[in-house]
Amino acid sequence: MRLLVFGDTHLKPSGKSLSYEQLELPPNTDCIVTVGDVVHRTTSESIAAGKEFMSSLDDLGVPVYTVPGNHDPFPDHRSMVDGLPSTEVLHDTVIELQGVDLVGWGCGQFDAEPEVKCRAFESLDPRNKSEGRRHAADRNAARLEDALYDYITDEIGENGVAHELDISKTERKVLADQLAELDQVFDQLDRLLERASSPTLLLTHVPPYGRV
Repeated sequence: MRLLVFGDTHLKPSGKSLSYEQLELPPNTDCIVTVGDVVHRTTSESIAAGKEFMSSLDDLGVPVYTVPGNHDPFPDHRSMVDGLPSTEVLHDTVIELQGVDLVGWGCGQFDAEPEVKCRAFESLDPRNKSEGRRHAADRNAARLEDALYDYITDEIGENGVAHELDISKTERKVLADQLAELDQVFDQLDRLLERASSPTLLLTHVPPYGRV
C-alpha cells in the first residue's frame, strides 16, 4: 500500500481563490492522509480556504483520510470536509484498508495543552534557567519525555518521575494530578488500539505526551 502523507499546511485565507489545478499524485498512490493543521485558525474564512484545498484533494481519484490537529480540531475539521464524497475524518476511530488497520487519533480542541506541563515545575520551567530559553526548553522537554516514557511503560512510578525530574515535595500534588490526566489519555488510546489488528498504522497529530 502506498500512502501520500503530509500535515501542518496551516493554510490562511488569502482573500482570493487559489488554483490547485497542478496538484498531481505520485504514481501508484492508494490514498492521501493529512495528519492535522490543514488550516491555521478556525474562522469561517479559514475553514472555507481549507475546504477548497481539501476539495481539490477529494477530486484526485483516491480516498482521502484526514486527522484533526490542534489548530483545526475535530468539530471544525469535520465541517471543513463535510460533503466531500472521497474524504473521511479519522478521529478516535479505526478503519481497514488493504489489510492494514488505520487508527486515527486527532485533537478535540484548539491548541490543546499537554497533560504534563514543564512550566508547572521549578526544575523544568525554561524561564528559570540562565541558559537560552529555547535551549533550556528543548533539554527539559527531552528529560520529560524520557521520564514519561518510563512511566507509561511501567518502568517507574510517580515517585520515580519526581526523582528523575527533580520535582520538589511541594509540587508533588500537581505532578500527581497531571500524571492522572496522562493515564486517562493513554487508557483511551489503548482502548482504541485494542480495536485494531496487526498490522496497524497509527495516524496522529498528537505528540506522545502532548506538546511538552
